[in-house]
Amino acid sequence: MRIEVSENNRYMFRPTRSVIDVEYLPLLLMRMKGGLRQLLQAQIREKNFNAVLTNLELKSASDGRCVAELLVTRPHLNVARTLHGGLSATLVDSVSTFALLTQRNVRSVSVDLSVSFIGPAKEGDLITIDATTLKVGQTLAYLTVDIRKQSKLIITGKHTKFLQQNVDYYGNKF
Repeated sequence: MRIEVSENNRYMFRPTRSVIDVEYLPLLLMRMKGGLRQLLQAQIREKNFNAVLTNLELKSASDGRCVAELLVTRPHLNVARTLHGGLSATLVDSVSTFALLTQRNVRSVSVDLSVSFIGPAKEGDLITIDATTLKVGQTLAYLTVDIRKQSKLIITGKHTKFLQQNVDYYGNKF
């Protein structure tokens, strides 16, 4: 995939045979909602655990914040037919990572993640995931996430990430 700027200054994504083009997105594109959408789609295409994020829609992403929406469907449910706790933790992990990427294009790993369940979400509910970067230091980043259903808080999360030095999100050294 190659990123080009059209005559009217719009970003266009063009398929290429080279992997390196997509693996080195500049920080500017990571700050844009479109760049994060591209990253999310690439993760889903890997057909690994990230496939649970298939219906996640990024609404906004900039300045250390990312807002996404998810329509809760049957595969997202536990045996009690409410949003699965593991998926809730995945949403906290993924959306907060996207929020971090709007501030710093760096590879990071989770060192602490906590989720508090306040209320349920059921099949057909549209939930909003709002992640905020609280602080980015030399080696650690601190993020919070609120998940709401119809503006009612149902889940909160805290996420601490270790920032790898001199390596971008894709593992390229700089």
